Order: sequence, then structure tokens, then C-alpha cells
Amino acid sequence: MMSTPNNPRARWLDQPNQDDRAQYADIVEEGLCFGTQLLDSFMSAGLSARENIALVSLLRHTIETVDPVPICIRSGMIDSAKTNLRALLDTWLAVLYITKADTERRAKSYLYVDALEQVKRMRRFDPETLEGKHYAALLNKDRILWAERKKVPPDIVEFRNQLRSLEAHFGGDFYKGIHEEYARVKKIKKHPNWYSLFDGPDNIEQLANLLNVPAVYETFFRRYSGKVHPSAVISENVAVRADGSLALKPIRRSGSAPEVVPLCVKLLIDIYRSINTKCSLMPSDVLEAWAKSLLNELTDIPSWKLAKGQAMTGKGR
Repeated sequence: MMSTPNNPRARWLDQPNQDDRAQYADIVEEGLCFGTQLLDSFMSAGLSARENIALVSLLRHTIETVDPVPICIRSGMIDSAKTNLRALLDTWLAVLYITKADTERRAKSYLYVDALEQVKRMRRFDPETLEGKHYAALLNKDRILWAERKKVPPDIVEFRNQLRSLEAHFGGDFYKGIHEEYARVKKIKKHPNWYSLFDGPDNIEQLANLLNVPAVYETFFRRYSGKVHPSAVISENVAVRADGSLALKPIRRSGSAPEVVPLCVKLLIDIYRSINTKCSLMPSDVLEAWAKSLLNELTDIPSWKLAKGQAMTGKGR
């Protein structure tokens, strides 16, 4: 690695309060460990009902999504963790909706649309399909991926066998009624969301309202979306000094840890609780005792230290 004398990057990395950050990271790690126990219980019990694949996949995705968060916290990259929490909010809403009512049909709707998207992606890589020819035309116009235009799967025969196998999942009784409902909704909406089937909500905002979490949507989903899509780069990263000059905030800062970590923990608990209530992976009193203990740990951290006075190391421009 090339060494840069007087590395200018260092002045952008504001990393105070390492002990407090470690405590926060440990709490999230504990939440992940408990989720892994639930996942183990799920797999030990076996996927007796095929629709359970939806919930076990969402549980695994929850753990995978939150897994980098403790690393971000220990490094002071709290804002980077917000992108993971934005993804976690999506997973949380999916779990709540599936487990709230009509679980079997909603789980099948989730699996159907997910498999359908996978089929669409795979067809793009087969040059003999309509999707593949359309994708090839896109590649020819793309200045980044132009060199990929002549690539095909290394074993096209095996690839097509896998595609046919996946397409076969749409047949049989498992998706009975789901395929017809998707086709009905597709006439109204070009790209139906899985939760929109069977008179479900049209979008995420409506889904949050249906699940009685409209404030979470307004407070966190909208704001953290600005971290995924670069729509909040000014408000999140630029500050005005007392003299009117502009300053860029540090790349690593811990000030929002008291917001990010409790939200992360509460979402994990709610996901675990919802799945456990539906699937009975462990006694509910065990889960509730653990959740209470974890939330108590949060209150013991002097969070005001992290929230207090984050310096602005960026030079005014």
C-alpha cells in the first residue's frame, strides 16, 4: 500500500469516546448472538412448512444486515451504519406484515415475487431470451460495463437447467392463487410489490400505516433513505459556522449513536418477537426476559457523552 506523508485523511476522522462506542457495539453484538440462536432453533426444527422459508430467510437477512453495524460503531462510522438500518427497516416491515395476519398467503406472495425477480435476472444472462437480447443492447450503450457485453454463463446448458428448475417452482399447488393474483395486480401496476397482492398496501408508507408504525416511517425510513440515495448530502454533511462560513463535518463521528443503537436494538427485538410468536422457536418468557435485560443495558450507557459537541474538522470553503 502506498504511504502518504502527513495523511490528510486523518484530520477528517473524528473518533471520540471509544469506551462508550465499545459499549454500544457490545449491545448490538449481543442482539446478533440472540438472533443466531433463534436461527439455529429454526433450522433444528426443520422447515416443515414451505412458507416458513420466507420467515427464516428474513431472519437470516436481519442478522446479515446488522452484522457490520458493531464494526461501524467501534470505528466511529455511525452514519455508515444508518444505511444498514435503512435496509433493516425494510426487513422489519416485511416480517411484521407476514406475521400480522394471513401469514401463509403473505409468505407465499413474498416467495413468489422474490422467485419471479430471480428468474428475470437469470434470463438477462441468457443471450437467446428476449430479456437477454434487451440486456445485451443495454450493455452496448453502457460505458462502464461495455466490456461485459460478450460474456455468457460459463456453462450455458447448466445455467438454463437451473433457470428451468426455478421456473418450475411456479407450477403446482403451492402458488395456487398467487400467480393469478399477481397477474391481476400487474394489469393495474407495472411492477407489483409482494405486499400489494390481495388488496394489500400500494407502497411502503401505506404499509407502515397499516402496521401502526407511521412515525417510524416518517422519522427514520425517510431520513435514512437519504443515506442510501444521495439526497441528504447537504443537510447531513455541511454545517454553517457562527461567522457564516461553511464547514464539512467529520467523516467519522459518534454523535448519533444514541439514536442509531436503540433503534437497531428495538427493531431486532421486534423482529425476533414477531417470528417467535408465529413459529414458537423458544418460550416467550425467555425472549422477553432477554429483551428487557438488553434494553436495560442501553439505559446504563452515558449517552450524553456521545451526543455532546461533535467537532467540525473540515476547513471552510
